[in-house]
Amino acid sequence: EPFTFFFSSGVHQITLSVQKGNFAIDEISLSNDHASEPYAMIKAGYKRNAYAPTSNHLIKIEGERPILRSDPILQPQSDASGPATSPSDPVKIRMNTVGGYNWQYPHQWITWEFEVPESGLYNIATRARQTYNQGTLTTRRLLIDGEVPFAEADAIDFPYERDWYIRIIGEDEPYLFYLEKGRHEVSLEVVSGQMAETIRITEETVYRLNYAYRRIIMITGTNPDQFRDYYLEQEIPGLMENFAEAKEALIAEKRRLEQITGLRGAVTASFDRVILQLESFERRPYTIASRLTTYRDNIGALAGTMLSLKNQPLLIDYLLIASPDVELPKATAGFIPRTVFRLRRFFGSFSEDYSTVGEIYDK
Repeated sequence: EPFTFFFSSGVHQITLSVQKGNFAIDEISLSNDHASEPYAMIKAGYKRNAYAPTSNHLIKIEGERPILRSDPILQPQSDASGPATSPSDPVKIRMNTVGGYNWQYPHQWITWEFEVPESGLYNIATRARQTYNQGTLTTRRLLIDGEVPFAEADAIDFPYERDWYIRIIGEDEPYLFYLEKGRHEVSLEVVSGQMAETIRITEETVYRLNYAYRRIIMITGTNPDQFRDYYLEQEIPGLMENFAEAKEALIAEKRRLEQITGLRGAVTASFDRVILQLESFERRPYTIASRLTTYRDNIGALAGTMLSLKNQPLLIDYLLIASPDVELPKATAGFIPRTVFRLRRFFGSFSEDYSTVGEIYDK
């Protein structure tokens, strides 16, 4: 989220100083854009303006057909996991999805275009798959015609599941979006969402622990004598206080992660290891030097966890713009269609030549 700065009336100076690297500046702008209003206020506005829900409209937007994308790596991909993917073929390769690991970095976005036949209120849903970050959420910002319609659309979570699912924006109480008749654009952008504060605080803590490590090896070297007590708690002022503050910060962020995801697992395991080691250092500071390698490895694992929380991949099959009274399609096909699809795919593998590139077919 952008930082906000207070400026009093009058002339001010903004200074940028070089610390490392090169870059060019086109312009610097000041903006007083207000944050989006909460959905409750937007919904109250619908009532005041007598906006009514539409009926019997279902618009399908294929994910592999965007009109704009932020990166050239956001190319269409092929998914042959079942007949419910649109479009699908048990034998031919269909470029029928978009996203995945290519769509995981902050502020990457994809924009699609659609047309509504009638002005009124609609729901928005996606057929998505998030099988990448087990135990964590993937988050997207939703924009309609380049604007976030309300505050809740700024961070829409996609939980981890093993299969495709239909994600209606708003879940149990689907949000309503007012759309005028005609053409519109819908965009999804990668954001950190609820993870942002945890990522920021944990990165600061990792930096603090790495700084402590560098101060330690200035005394012990990278291969300390295991039979020598270096009295590090006395030689390095503030070392134990630094460890205590880092431990408390990690405990708080671990709890926050568990509340967000509702799970304990691989994501919080690296937090647990560092917390336990820091607690042990507090009780037995004379063992710090002998366990320096483990300390360094645990910090590296925690930094790796932060990287995985930053990267948020998501695969999109299609988006749906639907009237509230329309029943949405199922995310997966039934047992018999899936079985037939897999059998056709198996037998087709004996006749289809997937190694040849070129115009070798009639069409």
